[in-house]
Amino acid sequence: MNTKRQQLLQEFFETLACLKRAIQKGRSFPFDGCTLTKGQTDILMYIAHHKDGVSVKELAEYLGVTSGAITQAIDGLVENKLVQRVEKESDRRVQIITLTPKAHETFRSFKKSYYHDLAPMFETLSDEEIVLLTQLLKKVDSTKTKGGECK
Repeated sequence: MNTKRQQLLQEFFETLACLKRAIQKGRSFPFDGCTLTKGQTDILMYIAHHKDGVSVKELAEYLGVTSGAITQAIDGLVENKLVQRVEKESDRRVQIITLTPKAHETFRSFKKSYYHDLAPMFETLSDEEIVLLTQLLKKVDSTKTKGGECK
């Protein structure tokens, strides 16, 4: 890789890391009377995109953490009646995590509010620039996930 490309990529990664910190900084995520951590919010978002639920292992792989960390985060979500654990019919050792009916009802308005709160960070971009940025990030992601979607 040539030096110019290395410099460009370094600037990109530094900018991306800064943006990630800005998105996460000082945010609390109120959801139906409880406040969620960023990790719990990520878990809810992921589960909401998977109608049939997901395993602890799948969540751990997606978030890049241990199964133990996922279990701990899920315990809080179960306690708040936002997710439920269901044994997988074909393998009772595997638990599938799904949103509770209560969480399903609340999720749409939560998601809308969540994105609304982040929108001011992107006020300097035109709609066309947002479309372009989204397309470029999806292009990068598709090479990593081999065409799969990041949800």
